[in-house]
Amino acid sequence: MSIKNAIAIIESLTKGGVSTDAYAKVSSAVEELVNGGKVAQSETPPKMADYLWDTFNEVFDLAGKTAGANQQHIIDLLLGLRKNTILDDGTCQPLRIEAAGEGVVWRDLPSFGWVARDLWNFGECK
Repeated sequence: MSIKNAIAIIESLTKGGVSTDAYAKVSSAVEELVNGGKVAQSETPPKMADYLWDTFNEVFDLAGKTAGANQQHIIDLLLGLRKNTILDDGTCQPLRIEAAGEGVVWRDLPSFGWVARDLWNFGECK
């Protein structure tokens, strides 16, 4: 599954209505994004910074077209991501991305603030 597919899971939950498996769907989207990040980091050269940038652009895009009252599952996605950490294969320490604001992936949501700033200052970043 891709970033867009993971976001589509969350988007389906923001449409309102009651979902008896909302927790499982959010967990599935979190797992998909975390696994996609591991793949991005394993590429040569590593593409984690780009993956984070693309992920958070999609999150902000979804938030922008979702009524505030229906954004809880977007928040749940971000909180779920923060509970995960990818280890650096070379050091076995939590992976830090310098190009994305010196944060630990996913715990610190590195590049989240950069994407927010760019969207607020310049409009759509895609």
